[in-house]
Amino acid sequence: GLSGFLVGAEHQKSPDCRKWTRNRVRSQNRKQQQQAEHVVFTVNGVAIENVQEFRYLGRILERHDNDTPTVERNLKRARMTWGRIGKLLMRKGSKVKTMVSFYKAIIESVLLDGSESWTATDAQLQKVENFQRRCARYMTGHHVKQLEDGTYGYPSTEETYRIAGLVPITKSIQRRKERIRKFAETRAIYRRCVRSSPLSSNVNQRVW
Repeated sequence: GLSGFLVGAEHQKSPDCRKWTRNRVRSQNRKQQQQAEHVVFTVNGVAIENVQEFRYLGRILERHDNDTPTVERNLKRARMTWGRIGKLLMRKGSKVKTMVSFYKAIIESVLLDGSESWTATDAQLQKVENFQRRCARYMTGHHVKQLEDGTYGYPSTEETYRIAGLVPITKSIQRRKERIRKFAETRAIYRRCVRSSPLSSNVNQRVW
């Protein structure tokens, strides 16, 4: 009996056993997700429509915890807002400091709305970063210029951000996440989430 227990313990540590366990857990999670899709909730006897995504307090929530719709919507709104404010500030001859103050107070607020809980991919974050980079070049006058040899010279992003007093988008988002994390850590539901197992069947998917 003891030898059998030891063999079992050693087997549990083996790569094959761990792989089988992971596959079994994924299969169970996938089954639970499929069952959840057919659950019907009602209010006063009236069934609630099951949708793929919906908007809550201005935030687009998607069934697979995919924030692509939210990021794209924020980018669209930020571009439209910057298109109006940026041109107005430039016509008024505003200084860099003044333009950056408007950018941080208005554009950045629109751009990063809800980013505290984003599960955005690197590609999505790069889109947001590219937008801020273009805004920073516009405010500082550090534009992409064609050189005499026909090639193009790209100003240093680090130098442009330094002059504008901006930081990379990932750093801004991390600061926001840290603030909300400190608050969330005081809640019992946060500790339950930390102790729980991920429900996603895709091990490469980041889930909040």
